Amino acid sequence: MKHQAFLIVFSVKLLVPLSAFATEGLSPAPSAENDYVRVWSSTIGVENVICSDNAAPDGETRLDFLITTTNVVDNFIALIHIDEINGDAWELKSPRSGVAAPMHPGERIDYILHDKTGVEPDKTGHIALYRVDVCIDGVPEIEEETIGATVFRGNASGNFDAVALAPFLTAVTIRCFTPDPEDLVSLEVAFGTLLVLGADGQLERASMHYAAGELGELSFYLLGDRLSQAPLNQYLRVTHDATGCHDEARYTVKDKPPFQIRTVEFHNNDPIESDFGEAFDRPQFNDHNADGVLQGGSEHGWPVCAVRNTTIALKATIAHSNPSLSSPVFVRAVSDAFSISSTLATVTPTEIVLPMTDADGPLANSIDFTDPLRINWSVSTDNGATWHDAGSSTNRFYVVWSHPVSNSRLETLFFIGCRGAKGVTGTTGNNNKQVLDAIWDNQFKTRRVARACDNKVLTYYGFRDNNGNGTYDDGDVYMNTPETCPNPSYDLLIQNLNGQCDAWASLMEQVLKAQGVSTISESSIGRITLHPNSSATTMPSLGFAIKNWGRSGMGIPFPPDEGRSFLIVLSDAGIIGSVPPRSQDNNLCWDMAGVHGQGNSPNPPSRFTVHKIVRVGNLNYDPSYGNGGNGPYNTMSAYEHALLAGLVTKHDFQDQKDLVWLYVPQEDADVFQTRILDDETQP
Repeated sequence: MKHQAFLIVFSVKLLVPLSAFATEGLSPAPSAENDYVRVWSSTIGVENVICSDNAAPDGETRLDFLITTTNVVDNFIALIHIDEINGDAWELKSPRSGVAAPMHPGERIDYILHDKTGVEPDKTGHIALYRVDVCIDGVPEIEEETIGATVFRGNASGNFDAVALAPFLTAVTIRCFTPDPEDLVSLEVAFGTLLVLGADGQLERASMHYAAGELGELSFYLLGDRLSQAPLNQYLRVTHDATGCHDEARYTVKDKPPFQIRTVEFHNNDPIESDFGEAFDRPQFNDHNADGVLQGGSEHGWPVCAVRNTTIALKATIAHSNPSLSSPVFVRAVSDAFSISSTLATVTPTEIVLPMTDADGPLANSIDFTDPLRINWSVSTDNGATWHDAGSSTNRFYVVWSHPVSNSRLETLFFIGCRGAKGVTGTTGNNNKQVLDAIWDNQFKTRRVARACDNKVLTYYGFRDNNGNGTYDDGDVYMNTPETCPNPSYDLLIQNLNGQCDAWASLMEQVLKAQGVSTISESSIGRITLHPNSSATTMPSLGFAIKNWGRSGMGIPFPPDEGRSFLIVLSDAGIIGSVPPRSQDNNLCWDMAGVHGQGNSPNPPSRFTVHKIVRVGNLNYDPSYGNGGNGPYNTMSAYEHALLAGLVTKHDFQDQKDLVWLYVPQEDADVFQTRILDDETQP
């Protein structure tokens, strides 16, 4: 917002909502009751429920409940429960007892009690939900007490001159969500000075009390009076007087540095996106208030991708606190990947601007991954005789084999490829196989392929490990069937941490394409679909049987292949393969803990009607299983014997109709002869 009275621009960031609904689950839940009802909520963020009996204007008793919140975001919704206490005499007409009512902060709802005897008239009560919020410099709610804001020390000496103080003022947003705009709100600031912009456009010391309805019309600013002796030891607290509902934002007061890197733009780079499809635009580094701490919101150090053996270019701004600074000013930058030697910059009253400048030389000629890449900046105001520290910028830095050949630029594709093939060098085209081998051996074969944004492991079926202990137990989410794991594409696999075989095959393809690798030795990289070949057994096939299966007896011979059939008594032994089968009579079979899948999937589903793998030339890769820790396989026979136990099929034996059997072909045959290949090589 711009205040033309003193020609200064103040920037205010907005809170970032987390989700539309807060999570239920507090135990015991905050609650209160009167003679008629109990009001409670287990929504996380609800702090207190207060019973407040008031007299209505008509003289009737009004039975009110005031509900307070703490540390909640803008789109917070609380689920409020109202239960009858004396249901024999009184009943809730609205809302009905036991029905949760969703409420937004600042909202008031009515409830109506009816006397079942008809002696007394209906009674009316109200439920109100309160929230107060203080935000310093746009720091998100979830970071207010962990990262906090930075406030620069400035000496006002009782004279709040807006122009002189502009470099030291930090914008503050204060709000109160209440049904009654006349409610009083108290402000408390530790050590600092809270200023407000008056109607005349001049700054003045803020009052410590305001009506809730006033706050939205006022512009507040914080000025640091004394340096912090420890991080986050100062605070601004806002309290709703009637209920005690409060919010607190912590901050650290520092001296404004003479020079501090504010923004960095990378050029001659390849675009990259978040795992949820949001572009990482320029500037890739932004420390808005130039305090050396990235505080969230618009402040960020986003990932950057560049091609090996190419020259990166940078543009940067460095904040300074000397209004009389003038040219010439020189800037230089040094990192482990590249450097920029002394370069003449331009000077404004608040910033030093480095124009877009090529690095001193190309990047190393190898795939690389640096987290973080730290660029150290310095400034000279005396033609290079002395240099002053201007802080550091940090970005996760990916160096790829060649320009990506896919439109998809999700960060995890680069995260997998650059970590797996870090250090690989050679000639594009001739040495593409080295890139594939390194990514396969160091990523997919490990079965610990992780997502970039949070380093969480991706899984093939398996389960979502909510408590992070690596074991499937109470509270984890079962995702070990196609119904509970409906994600067939690599982007859904990344976003949901879980995917089917097609998702894993396409993930491997896209990782290689993100490195600029689409062919190896003139062979394209692509998915193929494996189908059971029922003609080989002259019986209807229902799918592949994936190892491992237990068997009893010799099985029933099935000419002309002299294969053996075993009646299936247990086709799914669960995620960890420990579900016991029934008594194991002759010629029966049952699913057991099998070949591990990716991530936390010790026993993926045991049978499929089709399966997707990746083929390069005559090499077969199964990224869903990491080839069982082996491979790739240069024949289908080798692959089949490593992963498959046989076919799942329906046929009749000994008058047993429509039963499901495991068909095991001759194990010494060249191939199982149980599938056909549909070439699905992607362009």
